[in-house]
Amino acid sequence: MWKRLLLLVLVVLVGCPEPDPAARTAPEYVSRLEPLLYENGFLAERMLTAAAGVYNDTSGTEEVKKAWSKEVVPLSRHLADQAAVTVPPPEWADRHAELVAAWSDRADAYQEIEIAVEDGDREAWKQARKKADDAKLREEDWFRTMNRQLAPIGLALDQFP
Repeated sequence: MWKRLLLLVLVVLVGCPEPDPAARTAPEYVSRLEPLLYENGFLAERMLTAAAGVYNDTSGTEEVKKAWSKEVVPLSRHLADQAAVTVPPPEWADRHAELVAAWSDRADAYQEIEIAVEDGDREAWKQARKKADDAKLREEDWFRTMNRQLAPIGLALDQFP
């Protein structure tokens, strides 16, 4: 009889592993990110609007500069700052730091683009554009890997809601 009881206890202990702390805190982390994701979507919309104006030749240089300096750069900086003060659950701190770094680097690059345009410095613009592209690729990779990690627990992050 005691062998069966011991076997039952072992089966219960082995069959019920402690839930993954990251999985347990994922819904909390996703909810903390949601306001930032909406701001990221708004930033992307402003970028697309400015780019469309340039592409369609409907925006003058001064209008594009104004959109960049009054909307794109401040929005990107605000988003990076908001991400930096968002406190993730401890299990997500390292991953969150990666997102903060990508968004901060993007904001820095956008500001460098603004300065290069104001100065008419084509080489500085190219270097800043490269930094922005690199930050964007890191951001996209972050969302791709996060969504792979969140999928088994039924969660996902929309980069541009």
